[in-house]
Amino acid sequence: MKINVAENVLKANDAVAQANRARLDAAGVLALNITSAPGSGKTALLEATLPALAPLRAAVIVGDLQTTRDAQRVQGLATAVIQTNTEGGGHLAATHVAEALDTLPLAGLDL
Repeated sequence: MKINVAENVLKANDAVAQANRARLDAAGVLALNITSAPGSGKTALLEATLPALAPLRAAVIVGDLQTTRDAQRVQGLATAVIQTNTEGGGHLAATHVAEALDTLPLAGLDL
């Protein structure tokens, strides 16, 4: 018997990711995915970069296992900051991003 559960899960994630890209493209928003190991400096990079990008309007979707520390660090540096709890996972799934996009003012963002 052949079971392709992992493939089906990835296909579902890819479909949501494609819809996310379409929403961002339609709004004219450039999206960047910054991913790396915990403690590698992703938030420090945002703290240094976001002020330098002004007057561009940026939003940040912060994925964290449990805390809101990183979201608090970039609050005030971006037009909008959304905290997403990754529920024990180390990454944001496309559905996490889709839920965050529902709450962001896409028409008022550049990045």
